[in-house]
Amino acid sequence: NAVQMTVRLEEAELVLPYELERPDKRRSIRLTRLDQAEGVLEFDLVHAETALANAIRRILLAEVPTVAVEKVLLYQNTSVIPDEVLCQRLGLVPLRVDPRLFRDCPDLRPTEDVESLDPRCVLVFDLDVECRKRDDGSLEHDRVYSSDFRWVPIGDQKSLLAGGRSRGGPAPVLPNILLARLGPGARIHARMLCVRGIGQDHAKFMPVATAFYRLLSDIRLVREVGGELAERLRACFQPGVISLTEAGLATVADPRRDVTCSREALRDPELRECVELGLVRDHFLFTVESTGCLPSEELVRESIKVLMLKCRKFLRLLGQE
Repeated sequence: NAVQMTVRLEEAELVLPYELERPDKRRSIRLTRLDQAEGVLEFDLVHAETALANAIRRILLAEVPTVAVEKVLLYQNTSVIPDEVLCQRLGLVPLRVDPRLFRDCPDLRPTEDVESLDPRCVLVFDLDVECRKRDDGSLEHDRVYSSDFRWVPIGDQKSLLAGGRSRGGPAPVLPNILLARLGPGARIHARMLCVRGIGQDHAKFMPVATAFYRLLSDIRLVREVGGELAERLRACFQPGVISLTEAGLATVADPRRDVTCSREALRDPELRECVELGLVRDHFLFTVESTGCLPSEELVRESIKVLMLKCRKFLRLLGQE
């Protein structure tokens, strides 16, 4: 028996047949934690194959596009940081801009005429910071931060990008990323050309700081465990995994908290006869942490869209579409 999994894309509907050992088990995604302030999403992928879970993880890391600095026109750099190191730092600054509003730009060439650039392909930032000594001897602008980026709108970008997630215009995700320190009279003056890309091309395009999954622990008590033995069993796991009833009997409270898949109970000769430890092979606990370019829940949606498009292409090659 085959179970149909349907995913509706923006332009079409794709129905893929998957053979399951048990037709009554249907894949599902359960949201367990969403911290929008930190950009962290935790969700469960249930009744799925390892290949599907790993495909989502790999696409999140390498194939969901973002926007990052691609070319740097460095007019002046009298800081102690070498030019190539400074340019690399600029490229690694995550930018708060929706990549879905841009097209790919494979043949970008450095140019000072920004008006000749395609506003649907290129985003421009300027950086111009000079350190000066005040009358009292203190230094002004002796540190260069990501907040010193200045967006230069081209074409109709001002109306296109000023709203939505950009909140006033594209900018670095964090304003306090330290890029360089300057001495009196030192100056950094650069123009940055940003394009859309994927992590498969360069790490600066990775949309996630981390994306990983683990299997849900399967902890089973084969007989009643009470008294001092129950206390020892609880101490073998992280807090919250094993709890004690009012009668002092051990119960499995929350196997999700067993993040290390502890096997400490199996080292105890007495506890070894009371508990069976394993993993639920089709229950994946995902953690996705966004760099801030898009919310983590949007990144998961985009990764599934990329996966579906890959499936469409493969089915087309097989002549099934």
